[in-house]
Amino acid sequence: MNRPGILSYVLFFCLFIAGCAQMPGEIMSPSMKIDIIIENNTEKYLVQFSGGIRNSNDNTCFTDCRGSVVLKDPETGTDVLSLAFDLPIVFPLSTGIVEIRETVEQDRIMPVLDLLEIDRESLLKERTSSTVFIDRDKAGLEIDSCSKKDIIEVLKGRTDEKN
Repeated sequence: MNRPGILSYVLFFCLFIAGCAQMPGEIMSPSMKIDIIIENNTEKYLVQFSGGIRNSNDNTCFTDCRGSVVLKDPETGTDVLSLAFDLPIVFPLSTGIVEIRETVEQDRIMPVLDLLEIDRESLLKERTSSTVFIDRDKAGLEIDSCSKKDIIEVLKGRTDEKN
């Protein structure tokens, strides 16, 4: 049995796995605020979402990330609302902030109000909700596209832009 050959394969495999950048899998600290807007005698709702995407890699940046934050009913597993986002860059060992402002029609907001236990009558009276922190089991992250770049490459590109 050729032990040095096996050992080199095991070492290569470990280095390969360690070198792979881990993509974010969840939205961190999700919160939402909802305001009512009356437009042409029609109720519309301004949804303001905030959360973070954590990059736990030590030398890889995520660039041009596009995807959706999906609010889900944890009991049924059904999607309640999907909000698209674009995030230009998330540096290594940091959190990129996802801020979404989207106007939503009444029929799309009612399941959200139920999910987050926001009283519609209070919302109508106050015209705004307080910020609601969303349980992790109710908010999901779907990444459609995201590039991985080495931090040295990104910083070198920024230095070249300044010169």
